[in-house]
Amino acid sequence: MTAEQPDHGVPDEVDPQEIREAFGVRVARIRAELTSTWNKLSQNERDADERER
Repeated sequence: MTAEQPDHGVPDEVDPQEIREAFGVRVARIRAELTSTWNKLSQNERDADERER
């Protein structure tokens, strides 16, 4: 008895280039968001240091 594999709408063939491009876009967005957050935190830290003086 074999169980049928459910169809999740995934194509039989996937274009690796398409996956790399989509993944690259996501990574770029995440990197930009992290950089922005890091810069804001760094600026807040500098401002706090100046206020302590």
